[in-house]
Amino acid sequence: MKIIISGGWGYGNLGDDAILLATLDLLQQAYEGAEIVALTYSPDPLVRDRYPNVRFARAAHSVLDWGSSEAMFRRLDRHYGLLNRVQLKCREAIANSELAYRIRENDPKILYLQREIADADLFVMAGGGYFNEHWASNVRAHLREVDLARAHGVPYALLGQTFGAFRDAALKQRIAGTMRGAQAIAVRDEFSHRDLAALQIDAALIPDIALSGVRTRPFEADAERPVGLILNNGNEAFLARMASVFARFVADSGSGAPVDVIMSRRWQGDLEASLTVQHVLNQHRIENRLVLPSSVFDLESALARCRLVISENLHGLIVAARNQVPVVAVNDYPVGSPNHRKFDSFMSQIGSERFCIDRESEVGETLDLLHARLASAEAFHAFMPRFCQGVREDYLRFVRGLRHARAARPLPAAPLAACA
Repeated sequence: MKIIISGGWGYGNLGDDAILLATLDLLQQAYEGAEIVALTYSPDPLVRDRYPNVRFARAAHSVLDWGSSEAMFRRLDRHYGLLNRVQLKCREAIANSELAYRIRENDPKILYLQREIADADLFVMAGGGYFNEHWASNVRAHLREVDLARAHGVPYALLGQTFGAFRDAALKQRIAGTMRGAQAIAVRDEFSHRDLAALQIDAALIPDIALSGVRTRPFEADAERPVGLILNNGNEAFLARMASVFARFVADSGSGAPVDVIMSRRWQGDLEASLTVQHVLNQHRIENRLVLPSSVFDLESALARCRLVISENLHGLIVAARNQVPVVAVNDYPVGSPNHRKFDSFMSQIGSERFCIDRESEVGETLDLLHARLASAEAFHAFMPRFCQGVREDYLRFVRGLRHARAARPLPAAPLAACA
């Protein structure tokens, strides 16, 4: 049996890599001995080493984005001058256009995908939140991969997704058509579930797939463990205000442990935000250290050693929570936006909806909330292992229920252009 998976990883967002690992673990358990091919924007050597039996190949988006994605996630290992940034922004505008997609959808550089997908028994498009119109080149690229599966009669499923919001009628219609052709869909938030129901598309509702990577360890009420902060907002005034509140909280709690300013994405914008937070903590004489994880494994280790994690990054919350570390969400995204919806949904699913702060939160209110979160730590430790195990069991049932018999395929050797 040959299974191909694709998704939103390989961009330097370590949390999205956690989705990849959880998906691989589930598929390997559900289909022992299957050949698995993971399509990725850029494979992480450490992830590749952890899964020697998985073959990694380039996803369609690595070609169809015209190299523009770095405009969004400026990598830490590169220098981006003004001219280079302008060029990337221009490429991004081009890549998000329908015309650019049509020009490159049959690029010889992705001909190998037709061969890979045509020979598969099952195609799985895994989560999380990249099916939204703000990243049109990515949406079209993933739809291209699904189109190839459909053209060759390969059954496909969508796993752990967030969809929308979609205001572009043509794109919404195309995505809906793809959804209707899937043999099964699992979404991770009630907003996506409701939106698909309005389109008369059936979907299971299962929390984020990264939660299925169950971790268990004894409860440790240790005041010397650090508080972890993940803040990536580009607004310096907002960052300074948040860092000041957290500094006061750490001082009030009487802990001698440092604050860990953790980066969950290896992007220059996140580094700049983290340095701003460090500067404010230094001004308040709060000992701190910058944690720049080398991989998703390193990120998990950094989060698991915290006594509390306050995060503006969804998978910073998820990876910490699955290690039973109490979490507080910084949900400062516009109400109704894809990011706000997925934060709201996740915190509700783990019974922590009250532990959310935003740019409107008052200082006293925020301090009370942080202390209340610590006071409820023991109950959180007891709840999360059962919750994560339930998520894993739900996903295993979902994955094991997928059909993997190929339909009659009239286009076994068709050129890529015929699959548009």
